[in-house]
Amino acid sequence: MQSPHPAQVVSARLAALICAALVATGAVLRAIPCGNEFWLDEIWTYGLVRGLDSASGVFTALHHSNNHHLSSLAFYWLGDSPNWAIYRLPSLVAGVGSVVLAILIAWRRSRVQALIAAVLFDFCFSLVQFSSEARGYALAVFFALAAFLLLERDLERPRPWQAVGFGCCASLAFLSHLTAVFILPGALVYAGARRRRRGEPGLGVLAGCARLVAIPALAFAALYWVDLRHLLVEGGEPVVLSLLAVQTVGYTLGLPIVPQQAVPWLLLAAAPLVASLVRLQRAGDPVWIFHLLTIVVTPAAVLFTFRPEVIALRYFLVSIAFYLLAVCDGLAALFQRRTWGAVAASAFLALFVAGNVTHVRGFLRDGRGHYLAALRLMVDPTSPRSVRIGGDHDFRNGTVLGFYARYLPPRARFRYYEWKDWPPDGLDWLIYHGEQRLQQPPKERVDRYGNVYVRTYHFEKTGVSGFYWDLYRATGERRQRRP
Repeated sequence: MQSPHPAQVVSARLAALICAALVATGAVLRAIPCGNEFWLDEIWTYGLVRGLDSASGVFTALHHSNNHHLSSLAFYWLGDSPNWAIYRLPSLVAGVGSVVLAILIAWRRSRVQALIAAVLFDFCFSLVQFSSEARGYALAVFFALAAFLLLERDLERPRPWQAVGFGCCASLAFLSHLTAVFILPGALVYAGARRRRRGEPGLGVLAGCARLVAIPALAFAALYWVDLRHLLVEGGEPVVLSLLAVQTVGYTLGLPIVPQQAVPWLLLAAAPLVASLVRLQRAGDPVWIFHLLTIVVTPAAVLFTFRPEVIALRYFLVSIAFYLLAVCDGLAALFQRRTWGAVAASAFLALFVAGNVTHVRGFLRDGRGHYLAALRLMVDPTSPRSVRIGGDHDFRNGTVLGFYARYLPPRARFRYYEWKDWPPDGLDWLIYHGEQRLQQPPKERVDRYGNVYVRTYHFEKTGVSGFYWDLYRATGERRQRRP
């Protein structure tokens, strides 16, 4: 008699207990870095919201790409708190909630798939990072997953409240961040395919899709009228496609961030997705259409149509979440096979966890930078005069230093000098920042007046948010600059 496969003997109770333990682990991984230092985009939002007279100004006054509407509302309602971690609580709750929703979505297919979803969503570094950041990305993932769960339930057993719930969650998703609209084309085509499979007539299919899209369409039209048509897109560096590809795949699957490996990494990420979609298509499950559109087709179409100069991993976070859900299905099917399948699926999960834990460890250590530590190092509270600081980017460096000034001792004083105002006798410190770490940063810098500064400290960061900082201290020397 053949022994039962391990996947067949996992009871519902045991699977639920393991999932609960993984949710708790994921909550800890996301909660710890909430205490790491605020970085520019969070500080930027803090400053924008502080200037509002009412909460409605989030929609009618802040016509800026840095304004993530629901996140900005949270900033406004939480008020002016010296504890910046409090502004990250909505993202933390959404991040943990996304793990729960992924489990619930996968559980509808099998307990094994739910366990795999718990592991993938728990440890995926990109989801961990943005679940501890006071921005709208984690909220967008949460509401997109909630919308998909309600869509699945409604397609299985239609209920008016489920269609309304889908519409509300989809609207809240793109109010969290506009990239959540990626789910709408896939949801409509998927819903239509499911209804056609049940033999519904064409008018019935159209009516069913219309009831799903009505609320999101009205919400998006209203948002466009009051805000999006006035939108100012600002900030960020021009995209380097190879680096973007490596970061997106590496911080999702736990691979090293090596820009030269862009093509192999993309192929490696595509393999489990293609295998999962092909399996679903052969099984006659039209959910493959939703995943294909949400993960690949719609984002590619939007990028090709609008050709934005600034593109970053965070714009694909919703697609990453559904990529993990799609891969769950393929891994679960592989795990259900005898011996070799279970070994292969287990090896994939082990490598996934090990690689992502490496990224998470660096993130827990360095966060998005060490700006307050750097400022405290530069500003001596016993100095009889104000410390003079400059840098290579007045907005970025000056905004960050201005935010952290309130956390210095009472007698610690400094002034940030914009480049055009640098004094001829020099500054005390220069800050040179970067989104990517320089392999060989210059050992010294010379300003336009010939004042010499030597590289004294380097501050790390991990992940796609934040900046590396190199601090250059004045030597007191002057050098004739070459013409």
